[in-house]
Amino acid sequence: MKSRQGYKGYVIEARSYQQQNGGFSAELWIEEHDASGVTETQFYLPDTFPTPELAIEAAVQAGRQKIDVSFERGSVVCERESPLFREMAPQPENALSIFRMIRSAH
Repeated sequence: MKSRQGYKGYVIEARSYQQQNGGFSAELWIEEHDASGVTETQFYLPDTFPTPELAIEAAVQAGRQKIDVSFERGSVVCERESPLFREMAPQPENALSIFRMIRSAH
């Protein structure tokens, strides 16, 4: 499942993925569009959610929170593979408190 929406001049794209255990994981991209092109910053939410809709909602909220606090851009920080390729291990309860980030420019 996927959602794409604008927020304060950015675009937030949120996606949910079904895990083998039956829950859903979420990740999001924050896009910045300017004269030089598009820069994407990717975040993974560490929680498992019971439905794809809840995963998307948490990812969108997390994206808004990151934009509101002027999220870090720059060096690559990759602490786990995308849940698309590997099931995420159980994580802390608060999905908005921990993020994993990858930055790429197009």
